[in-house]
Amino acid sequence: MEYNSAYEEESRRFAALLNANRDMIRRGCMRCAARGNFTVEDLFQEVSYALWMQFGKLRPDASPAVAKAWVWWRMRTVLYNIRRGLDVSLVPLDDVGDDELNAPSEADMQWVEDVLSLLDPDDQRLMGMVVDGYKAREIAETLSLRPETVRKRLSRIRAKLRERIANDEN
Repeated sequence: MEYNSAYEEESRRFAALLNANRDMIRRGCMRCAARGNFTVEDLFQEVSYALWMQFGKLRPDASPAVAKAWVWWRMRTVLYNIRRGLDVSLVPLDDVGDDELNAPSEADMQWVEDVLSLLDPDDQRLMGMVVDGYKAREIAETLSLRPETVRKRLSRIRAKLRERIANDEN
């Protein structure tokens, strides 16, 4: 029965994360739906499913600001892949409906954009690959870099983001 208890706790944590970031996710889905042949509800389900599948990679002790950035990166990657037409299968999530979705928050999106504006496009790409689960070796192969170079750049990027997030939390 300990498995059920751990699963229930993880499910509760995920639901809290999803609820805390619902407006930001909804806004991203609305932007993507406006550019393609998708409904906001389908996109929201895809993002929710992707977040759940990657949820184990988010540290349980992550601060709300770090969790928010993680959600934003994962959402951005899913929506980008959908717009590019990559193979994405729709997953039914019956418990997410229109009535549960609120209007998006400008403040959330502005905060994420401000944090990411600290990074140049190459660094944004590196962080996106990390969020997608790529290892330094895989990133190095993809970008034709040495793994040591990737690790150094990621360390520098993370330090910059940690500093910004710490300043925002104070």
